[in-house]
Amino acid sequence: MKTLILVRHGDFIHKDPFVPNIGRPLTRQGRHDLVEVAKRFAALNIVPDLILTSPARRTGETAEIFGKKLGLNASQMKVDEELFEAEKREILRVVHQLDESLDTVMLVGHDPAMTSLLHHLVNAEIYNLKYASFAVLSIDGQWRDAAFGRSALLHLDVPVAEPMTIGWREKFAHWRRERIQKIELAVVFVICLLIIMTIFGLLMYFGADSVVRTGQ
Repeated sequence: MKTLILVRHGDFIHKDPFVPNIGRPLTRQGRHDLVEVAKRFAALNIVPDLILTSPARRTGETAEIFGKKLGLNASQMKVDEELFEAEKREILRVVHQLDESLDTVMLVGHDPAMTSLLHHLVNAEIYNLKYASFAVLSIDGQWRDAAFGRSALLHLDVPVAEPMTIGWREKFAHWRRERIQKIELAVVFVICLLIIMTIFGLLMYFGADSVVRTGQ
């Protein structure tokens, strides 16, 4: 008998032209939600032997919050490249390849694959794993036996987000970040415009020079 914990990362910064998808961090609200979720998970007295996380920054931060609350050390938290932008079958392959010496493993990943895997293993349309959600499954047999309908759902936590009270410091910091991003975009635009104008000017110069030489 094996225990598989599926965790979806918290809310994160979706739009940032200067940061690729894999590097986008959790929002303040996302961290707040995960701290509360980790507390509820810890109350179940289930301690994973290993936490496997996607290489994305938001999943890494999610895993750190759970790991800290559960008192895990660095050797019990690993990154698995296959979990980023993975489909259900790819995550299932990761599960099948887990070391049989491990009895309880937590996977921290992304939707829609995590929800799809949950529905596949329990053979039921239960609930979509929203941000900062987790599901605890009992697998009948070994890791390689994880298959359609071969698992039982032990716990499901899909929290309802509660709005946070934002003070003037947070509002100012948010305003400052937005202004910096606008300034950076304006600088990039001006630099690109100058490059285009320089190239156009050089083309005009050499074009005119060529005409003069031909005329001579």
